[in-house]
Amino acid sequence: MTDRQRDAPAPGGSSEAAGADAGATDARVGDLTEAADAGATGPREGDATAATYAALPPAAPSAASTPAPDDEPDATSAPPRLLEPREIRARRRPRAILLVWTWELAGAYLVATPIHAWARKVWGAHPDGDAVLFRPGGHALLSWLGDEGAALAVVLRTAIVTIAALGILGQLVTGALVASLATGIGDRGRPAPTSFALRAGAGSFFPLLGIGVLAGAIEGAVLGVGLFASSALDHALQPRLGDARAFTARLALLALFVVATLAIGVVADLARVTVARDVAGELTRPAGPRASMLAHMRAGVVAAVTTARRALGRASLAWGWRAAASMALIYAGAVAGDLTGERGGGALWLLFAFHQLVVLARAGLRASWLANALRLVGR
Repeated sequence: MTDRQRDAPAPGGSSEAAGADAGATDARVGDLTEAADAGATGPREGDATAATYAALPPAAPSAASTPAPDDEPDATSAPPRLLEPREIRARRRPRAILLVWTWELAGAYLVATPIHAWARKVWGAHPDGDAVLFRPGGHALLSWLGDEGAALAVVLRTAIVTIAALGILGQLVTGALVASLATGIGDRGRPAPTSFALRAGAGSFFPLLGIGVLAGAIEGAVLGVGLFASSALDHALQPRLGDARAFTARLALLALFVVATLAIGVVADLARVTVARDVAGELTRPAGPRASMLAHMRAGVVAAVTTARRALGRASLAWGWRAAASMALIYAGAVAGDLTGERGGGALWLLFAFHQLVVLARAGLRASWLANALRLVGR
């Protein structure tokens, strides 16, 4: 007889067997219920089933309840956040500084390409090439620039248009740099992805362009008033003080207007970092509202003026020493060019490498100033 035959109910006894099975099932359910109660409230005295369950070793946690190492939250996948002022440091964003250096290198190549083509066309057949342009006295250089042909005018117009276009498109790079400085990922504030910084730069393009146009107009007006006022003062003082002293007074007054123009530039940078930071902050909240271009500009100007009222001296000092260091680097690059002179080969490549280090250092100084400006407006 097989197992299935032994387990099959006998004919005519199905009712009794079903009743017996139901009773057994109820008994097992009762035992399990008591065991569950014993596990929840402790074994009751004299309860053998509960004691048996209580004596069993605790069950190991299942794989589903234990988080796997891969299930741990990944800090790199966390969304960027706005950094606190104390967390903003340019030295923590070398990738953003390299982005600025790459942009400036590409811009210099675009500006220099038509000039190089013109020089190669004129001096390419010369035995010494363009080395004659760097000889003492500059006779060949002045003769070349004094040529009455149309090439100089074409090259100058092309260079001016290229520089203007680079200045406009540079707002993207400035916005991306500020966004990279102002945001970070995780508690340590690691750099946000470059794509995020570029999106923030694109979002802040028009507000930054508007800030630049407004600041340029104000700076031009102040400098124009300074030129007019200093000239009028010079002419008024000449009869009484003489030409030399009147000219000295003219320079002194003009210097005051130049300082005022530079201060306006500092305030404009404070507005720029505010605008780019706010746009980056909107991107950290994808579901949040978006401000208009004019709203961003207004918020940037208000924040810049408020910051200037309480910390213009500190901001000017922070900008001033970095600007002085940047000018010193430019002077060092010019001296290196004079020392190289008309030499080519390895010396020319060394000069190129040194000039690129100068550009990279100036980009770092610019990033350092913008980080300082972010700390000031964020206080």
